[in-house]
Amino acid sequence: MRSHLPVGDLLDLAERERPPSRPAWLGRFVNAAAELFDPLSGLGRVGFRSEPNEDGWAVALFLGATEIVGGPGDGAIAPARFRFDAAGLTALFDAPPSVGLEVAPPPTDEAGERVDAALTLVGQVEGHALSATILSVPPAGAEPGFKRYANGLQTPLPG
Repeated sequence: MRSHLPVGDLLDLAERERPPSRPAWLGRFVNAAAELFDPLSGLGRVGFRSEPNEDGWAVALFLGATEIVGGPGDGAIAPARFRFDAAGLTALFDAPPSVGLEVAPPPTDEAGERVDAALTLVGQVEGHALSATILSVPPAGAEPGFKRYANGLQTPLPG
């Protein structure tokens, strides 16, 4: 009798016993919410972060920024400009959610344009408690969604 399992069997066992990292209903919600972003220029790539909390799940969605490569702005990270269908987001909830808006103007920079804002809806989705936040800029540590080169070419980053 063997007292060990082959590595493949251990991995299979671990996959069966470990709960999914993100429930299927949350994946459906994120996919539907991603469709509500409307980039104002160029392409958009929706990113998100999710985690369970004491009340259910929390998810934050955002449009990925663009990293400038070459030219005078080399290395700069440009947040995307976009519109978002907030009414469409409320329709993804089982019942009208509570809605909050947080606006935090940073200290004035040279451009004077950037204002961080977060729209948060809290309610039930497919019978599960969810706090969904739409961020105006990607959270700290989020990788850019695109690279834009000095010649105008824009390419998506793997992700």
